[in-house]
Amino acid sequence: MTLRNRLLLAVGVIILVITAGGVLIVHTQQTYLISQLDDQLGATRPLFRLPPRLPGADDRLGAPGSAPDSPVSNLYVGVIAAGQLETVLQGQLLDDIPAIDPRELDPTDLDGPITVAGEGGQTRFRAAFHADPDSGAVFVIALPLSEVDEAVARLRTVLLIGGLAIGAVLLLCAWWVQRLGLRPVARVTEVADAIAKGSRGLRLDDAGRGTEADRLAAAFNVMLDEREATEHRLRSFISDASHELRTPLTSIRGYLDLYREGGFRGEGELDDVVRRLSQESSRMQELVEDLLLLAKLDEHPPLRSETVDISRLLEDAATDARVLQPERPITVEVHDPPVHVHGDAFRLQQVVGILVSNALAHTDRVCSLRLSARRTDRGCTIVVADQGPGLEAADAERVFDRFYRGDHSRARSTGGAGLGLSIARSIVEAHDGQITLSTAPGKGCTFSVRL
Repeated sequence: MTLRNRLLLAVGVIILVITAGGVLIVHTQQTYLISQLDDQLGATRPLFRLPPRLPGADDRLGAPGSAPDSPVSNLYVGVIAAGQLETVLQGQLLDDIPAIDPRELDPTDLDGPITVAGEGGQTRFRAAFHADPDSGAVFVIALPLSEVDEAVARLRTVLLIGGLAIGAVLLLCAWWVQRLGLRPVARVTEVADAIAKGSRGLRLDDAGRGTEADRLAAAFNVMLDEREATEHRLRSFISDASHELRTPLTSIRGYLDLYREGGFRGEGELDDVVRRLSQESSRMQELVEDLLLLAKLDEHPPLRSETVDISRLLEDAATDARVLQPERPITVEVHDPPVHVHGDAFRLQQVVGILVSNALAHTDRVCSLRLSARRTDRGCTIVVADQGPGLEAADAERVFDRFYRGDHSRARSTGGAGLGLSIARSIVEAHDGQITLSTAPGKGCTFSVRL
C-alpha cells in the first residue's frame, strides 16, 4: 500500500470515528433527556389516584379544554374506561393530545413509559399508564417530547457542522501533506526510475524549501552528483593507471621485439637492455604496489595501535633527507618534547617520508625544509614546510588526487606517478586524522598533519 493510500485510509478512519462518536453523543443525550422526562412522569403518580371523570360530572380539575380551570403546564391526564380514552386534564401549553387507541393497547404488558404520537401529528408524547384494580380504569399521564426533540435536533446540527468542519480540515491537511510531502517523494521515485533506465542527467529541480521531502530531494541530488563525480574520478583513475602502466610495458615490449628481430647482439648491448628492462619492471612493481596500498586503505583495514614517538620519526626523516641532499638546509623543531601519539608507526613514517620526498623532488636544493611537531589537546600536529615556488590555487585543490601532478606533464624527472600524496592522505584518514596544504605562488608549501 502506498503512502498516499495509507494517508487517505487514516483520514477515512478518523472521519468514521468522529461520526460514530457524534452518533453516540446524540443517542446518549437523547436517552438522558427522555429519562429525565420519565422521572417527571414518575413524580406525577399521585394523579393516578384521581377518580375517572365521568361525562357531566363536576370535577375540580375542570372540563377538558376549559381554559380558566386548566393549569398552565404541558401535562396531559386521561383515563381509559369502557374502551375509550377521555381527557381529564389538558395543560394550557398543549396544542395536541396523545393519539392512544385503547383497543390496541394493553397496559398490563407495559414495563414503563412509552413514546406515542400526537393526534395532530406534530408532537410526540411520553406516556405512562396505571391500571386501577378497583375500577378497572387505566389512567394515562403524558408529557410532550417537543423540548427533547428540539434539544436533540440542535445537538445533532452542531455536531454535524462540527464534524463537517473537522472533516474539511482533515482533508485539507491530507492534501497539504500529499502535496508537500508525498508528491516530492513520488517525484524522487520517478527520477530514480528514469536514472536507472539510463537518464543519468536528470535532477530534482524543486528541492530546497525546507521540508523533509525537499531535504530528501536535495540529498538525492547530492548523492547523484557525488556518484557522477566518483565515476568520473574512477574513469580518470583507470585512464591514468593505464597510462602509467603502458609506458614501462611499451618500453619492455619494444626491447623484446628488437631483440627478437636480431638486435642487441653486440658485446655489452644485451646487458644494457637487461638493465633497462629491470628498471622498467621496478617502476611497474612500485606503481602496482602503490595501487594495491590505496585499494587496501580504501577498505579501512585495522591499523596497528602503538605509541609512536613523532620527535624520533621527524629526526629520522631529516637524517635521510640530509644524506640525499647534503646542501639543503633542513631543520627539525619539536615543541614540548617528546610528542607521542597512538597509531601505526610504519604508516606514519611513510606519511612523513612522502611529504619530505615531495619537497625534495619539487624544490631547488638550496630551498630550506622545516619539519616540526607540537602537542595539542587531542593529539599532535606535524608540519612539513618548504620555501619552494608554491602552487596555484587550482593545483592546490587537486594535489591530493590520485595520479595528479602539478607540472601537467608525464615527464618523470619531476616526480613519480602522482600517488604519493594520495597515499599520505589515505593513511592519515585511516588514523582519523586530517592533512591539509597551505600554499601560494612564491610562498612555498606547508603540509599540516593533525592526528
